[in-house]
Amino acid sequence: MSPLPAISTRLLRSLFFIDLTLVTLYLVNHVAGGPIWKLTQLLDLNNEDSLATWYSVCKLFTGGLLALLFALHILDRRNPRSLVVLSVPALFAALSLDEAIQIHEWLGRKSDALLPAGDRAASGLPGTGAWMVFLGIPFAIAFTFWLRWIRHHLPSASPFTRQMALGVGVLLSGALGFEALSNVAVPGSLAHTLLIAGEEGLEMIGASVMVSAGLVLASPYVDLGQQEERAYGPLRAGGPLKRAS
Repeated sequence: MSPLPAISTRLLRSLFFIDLTLVTLYLVNHVAGGPIWKLTQLLDLNNEDSLATWYSVCKLFTGGLLALLFALHILDRRNPRSLVVLSVPALFAALSLDEAIQIHEWLGRKSDALLPAGDRAASGLPGTGAWMVFLGIPFAIAFTFWLRWIRHHLPSASPFTRQMALGVGVLLSGALGFEALSNVAVPGSLAHTLLIAGEEGLEMIGASVMVSAGLVLASPYVDLGQQEERAYGPLRAGGPLKRAS
């Protein structure tokens, strides 16, 4: 196996371990009855100020830095078309910012005005509202089109698009699917706790895969102690990027 896949695999395994550890601690604390209030707040996956939230913020921010490293090396001042690669770190930055200041939650509360009587309590979705419909599905559609567009501006041999598609798919299965199901469970019950664990766990795992995709882009520019530099050439007007020979 070449060094690059090995590095990506080690990173992914480490992040998965942290993801599963945070989910396990949340479940153990719930079963124990949350004996320490401060610890409960820190481990609560449904708390936007929890350890898991800030871990995700830092993780997505790191993915953005990796993508930015790639973009800065690949930009060609003579070819304005190469600026499109900046949309990759911009996506990571937007997702990290959303985790930090809960943009989609705020927009979701605003979207309650579109529900019957303008109240989520009367909509059958008392816990979450219908942000999944008004925001989540449009984001999924927009991301699909963006990914199909950006792949034509990336190295032809890069597995980035496949990993990003997988990562966002896993993330959205938690954010949209499991969160919607949480409306049918009684808050505080074991079923509700398990749904929250599934939702947040899938979101963290999806973000981990996305960070690994960022490493795929940046890895040719990371010093791995190799004698030969492996890098991508500048963006060519005639097609996708190719590895420089």
